[in-house]
Amino acid sequence: MREPILVLNAGSSSVKFSVFETEADRSLTAAFHGAVDAILQSPRITIHETGGIALLDRPVAPGHDNAI
Repeated sequence: MREPILVLNAGSSSVKFSVFETEADRSLTAAFHGAVDAILQSPRITIHETGGIALLDRPVAPGHDNAI
């Protein structure tokens, strides 16, 4: 069964994440990654596929609650 694995890195001004897919042989393949940066100033959420293709890039409301 292929189960995704979510990895989070939460700091004081950003939340970064990566999603990996598990393969049948139990190896991992990176699926996509992203971040919410500058949480207290002018935050943006960005999500990219592993090859660098942008899936999402837009502003979000400031504040820690909105970053999540």
